[in-house]
Amino acid sequence: MLKKAAVLSGVLWVVGCGSPTINVVDPLAVVNWSPHDGATCIDPDWPGLTLSVCLSQALDPASAGSNVSLQTVDAAGAPAGAVSATVALASGDAACAQLTGFTLDPDTEYAIVLASALAAEDGTELGHQLISRFRTRDASCP
Repeated sequence: MLKKAAVLSGVLWVVGCGSPTINVVDPLAVVNWSPHDGATCIDPDWPGLTLSVCLSQALDPASAGSNVSLQTVDAAGAPAGAVSATVALASGDAACAQLTGFTLDPDTEYAIVLASALAAEDGTELGHQLISRFRTRDASCP
């Protein structure tokens, strides 16, 4: 059977014939960003737009509130300024943090930033900063 494996953001992805498997290598790792890293043409006026990040373990609610943020991105690609947003755990999935209550500008790059102190319910910390960037709709978008 043909199999390939790669480690990405602390998650071991194994792909081969049949069903793929996911083995978490880091104790606390990102398994999904929404929008995905590098997404473009996000409509800033889309009603009910929610940004989210899901990890491999249930998060400590207080830690998520203070260690997950939305920021603008500068010309060098680094997070540059905080954007007001409410951070809460997703209803029914404590491993996912959702950001709501924000206002996005068109043709702007943003980042969802996870601080290294982000912790799971059991106290396990992320241990390093992670960033997922996306850009809102500009004139070139369909």
